[in-house]
Amino acid sequence: MRFKVVFDEPKQDDASRVAVHSQLVLGRFSSRRRFGQLKVFLELGPNWEVELASELMLEDSPDQLHDGRNWETWRFGHLVWATDEVLPTNVEARFEYGNEVVRAPLTLKAFSQPELEVFKRNKLKTLDRVRPLLRCVAQTPLNGVCGFPLQGPLEDLCCSNCEVRVALQQGTLNFGLSEFLNGRRYLTRNDLPGSFFGDPRTIEEVSKLETGLILDVGSGWRYHYEPNVVHYDSALLPSTDVLADGTDLPFADESFDGVFSFSVLEHVKDPMKLVSEIKRVTKRGGIIQISAPHLIQYHGHPDHYFNPTFRGLRHLMGTDVEIVIDETPQWGHPIWGLVEILREWSSCLPDSVSKDFERTTIGELMGSPAELFTRNYVTELDLSLARGIATNNFIVARK
Repeated sequence: MRFKVVFDEPKQDDASRVAVHSQLVLGRFSSRRRFGQLKVFLELGPNWEVELASELMLEDSPDQLHDGRNWETWRFGHLVWATDEVLPTNVEARFEYGNEVVRAPLTLKAFSQPELEVFKRNKLKTLDRVRPLLRCVAQTPLNGVCGFPLQGPLEDLCCSNCEVRVALQQGTLNFGLSEFLNGRRYLTRNDLPGSFFGDPRTIEEVSKLETGLILDVGSGWRYHYEPNVVHYDSALLPSTDVLADGTDLPFADESFDGVFSFSVLEHVKDPMKLVSEIKRVTKRGGIIQISAPHLIQYHGHPDHYFNPTFRGLRHLMGTDVEIVIDETPQWGHPIWGLVEILREWSSCLPDSVSKDFERTTIGELMGSPAELFTRNYVTELDLSLARGIATNNFIVARK
């Protein structure tokens, strides 16, 4: 026996929540130990394949395998979804590891019809709750925002002042979207915009405000649809309730008992404006939870502009709110940034040099940067590719 492939079914951690993972692939691949990276591809059709993320599970070992020391287990997975394509139900997965290529059939997990109906009903209930809070964000001639209430049923909402209409599209209220975002396909979980519920205190807050209403700004794709959370994003995803492309939030003042925004501020051109809007729509006494990366590489959707320091994030919050917690959580530990930067560095080197770099010790890397400029992993680093992890950038402009 040289390999073993196990596909995991997506799990729901709470039966009362409706899962929105229509096509989520999770699995484990166990094989005789080799050197190199496992690559996993889904072959979806002619000239169309998707590479999945894979990770070596150092503390995992295959079931019923006696000589675990000579075996490796990899975990692979991604959300596979496209806005303009219907994926086939049965696909083939291709595993490339060392010199071997292994193929295995895979059935993508899809919604059952009852799950779909419950999901749609929950979305409409959420939109019905938020409808009285909606405000028009059309720009006025003086470069302001209209701000008047929207009137009418969900299917035909119209501004009471400027008569701008808001479309109900696939269970999502669409306040307008740029052509770039509207036409983009999202194929994998890492390619999706938005954020995550990465902290148990966030989940606790969702449960505590079960009868209240929470706004998730830049929500991205949610595996579970929380009935008391309004999912606000600039990408049309199955879990998106309100779709808008901009920092003017289309809600009345003091509308929400809590507002979340995780890993979003770095993608916003005017983060101070967005934080001001978040505070505006939060009820007095309501909870605001915000996170943003600091020492992490360039990434994401629709672009990446700012990485605030911990002082910068506090400055963005201003002095008109009480800071309850100000900390670096476990999921913000420096090790995440260090590993991502090293991986990015390695990927920007020629293959032969990349192997030299991966054999370099931490002690060597902690030497004088000026002396390290003689090493091939410095001299041969492609700076045009490595700009996302640069220490500094330089612009010269002419007025």
